[in-house]
Formats: sequence, structure tokens, C-alpha cells
Amino acid sequence: MRYELINEMRVNASASDIWAVYSSHDLPKLVVRLLPSAIESIDYIEGNGGVGSILRLVFPPGSVPLTYKEKFITIDHRRRLKEVLMIEGGFLAMGVTFCMDSFRIIDNSCIIRSI
Repeated sequence: MRYELINEMRVNASASDIWAVYSSHDLPKLVVRLLPSAIESIDYIEGNGGVGSILRLVFPPGSVPLTYKEKFITIDHRRRLKEVLMIEGGFLAMGVTFCMDSFRIIDNSCIIRSI
């Protein structure tokens, strides 16, 4: 059985500005700073934010999941697409066999589509 969750969020900023944030090597630091009650830490295990980089995310005690690792699979500047694959822990430890987030910044509308 396959489930797909799709979320679209309108943002009051240009697609170029939003993509600059999503594609930034500093995005993990920004996320932790902006969401301290939701994410305890995000650290690069391998790489520096480019394709192939592996990150470890840790959430506050009591969160489900508490931690997982993810890998940047795609960072496509032309299509403004970032794909992130969960590779260890998290939902995979709960029996999910595949979990990938795809973030697409849609031109001329500044909608962030998460699949």
C-alpha cells in the first residue's frame, strides 16, 4: 500500500528568494534556530549540504520519531526541486519501507509544494 501526502503553502516572497533558503547549505542551522521547540539539532554526518550529504535530525524528548538520518538525493536549481530520502531510523524504524520528501518551489506563484 502506498500513501502520498501533498502540502502546498503560499509564501509572501519570490520563488528565487525561497529557493535560496531551501538550497542553502545553512538551512539546517536556520531550521533549528527558527523551530527550537520542534527540532533539537540537525547535524551534517557526511558532506556539506550538497547532493549526497547525510544529516542526523534529533527531536525533543517525547517526539515520535525521536531521531533519523536523511540524505539529499536531488538539488535541482533549474527546477527548484530538493529531494530528501530518509535512510535510517524515524518512520523506517516503524515499518515504513520508503520515505522521501520532495520540495518544489513553483515559479511565478511562490508556492512551496511538499510531497
